[in-house]
Amino acid sequence: MLGCKANINSNVMIAAAEAPRADVLFDVGQANDGRHNANGTDWYYSPEYSWGFAPEGVGVSRNSCDTNNVRPEERLCWHTRNQSMNGGWRCGSRTGLNGDRTFVRTLWQPEGAGGDGDGGGLDGGDGP
Repeated sequence: MLGCKANINSNVMIAAAEAPRADVLFDVGQANDGRHNANGTDWYYSPEYSWGFAPEGVGVSRNSCDTNNVRPEERLCWHTRNQSMNGGWRCGSRTGLNGDRTFVRTLWQPEGAGGDGDGGGLDGGDGP
């Protein structure tokens, strides 16, 4: 599951979606409209472009990150470069977050799905 919230003290997710790990990390390349549908959500990932999700069937406009504003509250996008995250351009309808040090990225996976296997979330409380 990927999600975001306004700050480290918030208990409210602004945007969140979940799907099997293989779907969330399915590399769709750098196409402007590239996406992969899973679990009722359109996912996109490229280790050299961007990572995020959008509502099923309404499209994306990846200019590295998704700038489409149809149902913006249901979107999330983080820039990726050199196989790492660089900035976090969108958290729901809030955009332009590349240098914002308050918003929080959240990543969750079930135990045994990869990573450290503890099943806990990785909280990006230090911002982008």
